[in-house]
Amino acid sequence: PEELLRRVEGKVWEWVIPSADLNAARQRYLVSNTARRSDGVHARLLGETPPDGAQPVTANLEDAYLFCLAQHRAATVSPSVEAGVVA
Repeated sequence: PEELLRRVEGKVWEWVIPSADLNAARQRYLVSNTARRSDGVHARLLGETPPDGAQPVTANLEDAYLFCLAQHRAATVSPSVEAGVVA
């Protein structure tokens, strides 16, 4: 588990956004968790670069698993699918 956590260290962010922006955030970022609160949606994001206003947070095993899974999927996508060509 420690190795998985090291892989995602420095790549987990919390971003508070309005509820109306949640779908757009999910299209642009890998969202591992959300919590609706009085000040907006607290979205937990995974990625190399945070959006403006996002704060770094400590990674957990769920973050590490989702990040590794996303990297694996990106590495195994066939070129035709990546180009938008569906057989």
